[in-house]
Amino acid sequence: MTADLLLGARFTHYLQFWRALERTEVLPHISRLLDRPDPKIHPWLNIVDVDTDSMQTIRFAGTQLVDYFGKDLTHTNFLDILSPQARPVILQAHREIVRRPCAAYHESQCSTSTGREFQILAMGLPLMRSDNKVSVAWLLEPHRTVSYGEVHILVHSVNRWTWIDLGHGVPET
Repeated sequence: MTADLLLGARFTHYLQFWRALERTEVLPHISRLLDRPDPKIHPWLNIVDVDTDSMQTIRFAGTQLVDYFGKDLTHTNFLDILSPQARPVILQAHREIVRRPCAAYHESQCSTSTGREFQILAMGLPLMRSDNKVSVAWLLEPHRTVSYGEVHILVHSVNRWTWIDLGHGVPET
């Protein structure tokens, strides 16, 4: 059984969309994804430039994510929204997604500015940039509405990790 059979409809659609993107190398170029807007994907998309272990800039935050989180995180350091427990898990995931390349699917436990906790499901897929570095495009599916006046502030933990083979293998678990 393939990993995409275990995914919800939005994530299965995202994986199929990514696989259909035109490419000249192993990975599709980031422009191929951004030039083909899909209302099921782009509003919930968060693209992170994986550059160093201390700076991973959010290149793109979809409109639904801006509304959902109560602020636009574009051009901020993605690592700043991760707790000390979640940061090494996500950094390792970004390294693996970029190196192999492969995809990742996981559940995160998060909190808002008022301390209310909620869950987000996420799938990250690699994209090539013009500088020949790789970004990770995360499709997010939050499972609770953020209330008026609240903003999402922290990812506490990353659970139920699943690697998805894109033709180059997956990390050993």
